[in-house]
Amino acid sequence: MPEIWIPYGDVEVSVDINTENLLGVIKNENKNIDIETIIKKIKKIKLNHTFTIILGDVSTQTILICKELLNIFKDEETIKKIQVYTIKNNKELQNSLLKLNKLNKIIYINNQVKKIIKEKIHSENIIFISEASFNPLFGFNGGPITLAKIINEQLISEAFYNQELFLPNSGNNKIGNIIEKEYQEYDNITSIELISENNENITEIEIGKLNYTHNLMKEKLNNNIRNSEKKFQSGIFSCDKKYNSSLTRSLNGIWNTYTSFTEKSTITILSESSNGFGSEALQLFANNQLNMKDVIKEKRYIDGLENIIFLKNISENFIINIVSTLPNYYMEKKFKFRTFKKANDAVSSSIRRHGKSSQIVIIPHTSNILFK
Repeated sequence: MPEIWIPYGDVEVSVDINTENLLGVIKNENKNIDIETIIKKIKKIKLNHTFTIILGDVSTQTILICKELLNIFKDEETIKKIQVYTIKNNKELQNSLLKLNKLNKIIYINNQVKKIIKEKIHSENIIFISEASFNPLFGFNGGPITLAKIINEQLISEAFYNQELFLPNSGNNKIGNIIEKEYQEYDNITSIELISENNENITEIEIGKLNYTHNLMKEKLNNNIRNSEKKFQSGIFSCDKKYNSSLTRSLNGIWNTYTSFTEKSTITILSESSNGFGSEALQLFANNQLNMKDVIKEKRYIDGLENIIFLKNISENFIINIVSTLPNYYMEKKFKFRTFKKANDAVSSSIRRHGKSSQIVIIPHTSNILFK
């Protein structure tokens, strides 16, 4: 019996499945980049006086990049002060960075701080660190998309209502282009954009101007697109990473893969969800506080609103199992998911539903894989 490990929050859990029931394990076979190569790339960045680092994503990889940046610049006499802005508080970030003498402070990005950043990006030296992945609304995450989601709610709203939304658009850059056009002229922003599959590796990293770097990363992600010629009857996967586990992130895994599953198939997601629902829209929906008709009529965008639309249009075609720390009440009553305590319980349920000879595909890291 093969033992396959799948991410669940900060750890990995084993999935035990009989050989005859295992259709296969699908992974990207991209090679890791060693730290020496990463440091060489970072050293090519030229800055002086004061500069600001913005962490658009917080993960072990973005913290590593930030730490190496500060180590490199700590001996530069021309650099007098460094500030780090981050989208979420993180103990590892605090412990790693506050020891460095030129770091002025770490600032958590709230609504007031967003106004400050909006002013800074027009004139100051900015290093923006983000992770590229597929996104069901904008086509891709990372670079200008991630930056806009942090500081430009109006632009995100305009892009959202630019066309009628019905199904996920992962890998389709039509709406994303609206965002990118607004950030063409920010030459003061140096973008560090990376791709990582799990909690440890970095498989791609590019450094340069915001849009140029993002375009390079989109090309690299497009290499991970697969044709779904033969549909799957059952599958289990995860999008979880250390410091980044939420229902929103896990739903992206469904949007990346749903075209590869047959109608009424079973999709099991491992979503530890230490970051909760991961978006305001899902939180409001779970608590019965979201009036979709009013929101759409008023053309208001709430973070994660697209997921409610996709769930409405797609979820009836599949049976969705979930292993999560989120309360069963929300998962079962509001989202209509089937809840399980363990991954193996969900696997057993799927086999019972589809028959003893049914086969299950396993995709341990689904954020950077797309089926079309």
